[in-house]
Amino acid sequence: MVLAVALTAEERLITIRVKIKRAKKHLSELERVAGRYRDRYAHVVPAGAKPKSSQGKPNLIRLPIIHFDMLAMAGDVLHNLRSALDHVVYHLALVADPNASDDVLRKVAFPIGKSLEDYKTLRTRRLEGVIKPRAVKFIDSLKPYKGGNDALWRLNEASNIDKHRKLINVGVDILCEGDGFEGTFWLKADDPAFHSVFVPERKQLHTGIESPLELLIAERDALVPALHQLTNYVEALIEYHFKDFLE
Repeated sequence: MVLAVALTAEERLITIRVKIKRAKKHLSELERVAGRYRDRYAHVVPAGAKPKSSQGKPNLIRLPIIHFDMLAMAGDVLHNLRSALDHVVYHLALVADPNASDDVLRKVAFPIGKSLEDYKTLRTRRLEGVIKPRAVKFIDSLKPYKGGNDALWRLNEASNIDKHRKLINVGVDILCEGDGFEGTFWLKADDPAFHSVFVPERKQLHTGIESPLELLIAERDALVPALHQLTNYVEALIEYHFKDFLE
């Protein structure tokens, strides 16, 4: 006869950390590949472009070249981070009721809403009556909805885009190359999830001091720095905040 033994918070974290470690591994691989494309650009002629002069010189635009694998790796980072949050809530449900049924456990997930009202609806469906009230209160305090917590909203939105719709885009117009594909594929996006792979080079201000706000916006909109920030945020959230609720 095998007796079920309640897991400690540290024991529960062991399996959740697997997702964080996997996210870091994909991010490290992404940086390695992306480094080879930092200065890859091509000048191309837009479709239907008219000559720039009577001599027939076309209007050229300069576009960055990246590898399709970089976009897939970014998606892998996002999925593992988002999954880690869902795993936390799954364990919170088991802490609240070690004998919770499979039907109950299937519905639990970390709610991130499009708005405060959407979040409240998701919270009712995913958390209430399933995890302990003080854990629900803590998740409420994180404001996991658009306009409340930019990091969680961005993680959720970018992960959903890659999972359900299309590859993550890192600019309005980029050129992609990949194995088995000759030449480059022009990937366009009206509202890209990120605006560049790395923080773009900026001219120094006359004072020699960069604007902190400008730097913050640039890092938020650049893929690699943003993924580092999201990874650090989710890891700290789980290790230093949710741990108290896991036993």
